Amino acid sequence: MSFGRSIRPARAMALLAAALAFTAAAASAQDAITDIPEAFRDKALAVRVHTTVLRPDAEPWEDESVKFTIPGTPIGIRLVSSELIVYIQLTPYQGDTGRLMLVTQGQVWIKDASASVRYQTTLNTFPVALGEKIWFYPLGIEGKGPAPISVAITVAPALADSEAGGEDKAASGSDEAPAPEPKPAP
Repeated sequence: MSFGRSIRPARAMALLAAALAFTAAAASAQDAITDIPEAFRDKALAVRVHTTVLRPDAEPWEDESVKFTIPGTPIGIRLVSSELIVYIQLTPYQGDTGRLMLVTQGQVWIKDASASVRYQTTLNTFPVALGEKIWFYPLGIEGKGPAPISVAITVAPALADSEAGGEDKAASGSDEAPAPEPKPAP
């Protein structure tokens, strides 16, 4: 499942090439399952976020983080450079059938060559199964080529994630290849 809208991908690639320092941070959540009050741990969710930034003049930059939350509490992800800010807020809600409703909001601010700032926002709500990987492309995708920024999001029960030592399903024997190790910011 994926969502995203295009913001002149060629321009976005130029901005990414000019960006000096991308940083990724997750906010509004807990870093460890032990940070969730004990009474809520059986309902807690682990939100795994893997971000990739393609750079035409260097290796891709990647970051992966896992935050723990309870249904109805948002997770925030920020990507910041000198000319681009991407903010994604994810709020999982537990459904009766074991599926989640995931509310996603993406906000993008881009400073262009004339120093004016453009803003775009997206808001989506959709059902997702526990453990299902979804993709978000904050700057859209260019034709059939790769997206300059892609964010893979997986929501799983927190107790299962913490018992597995925070390893993703790929490392514990699923058919998917393991996610690459995070690399330092450019």
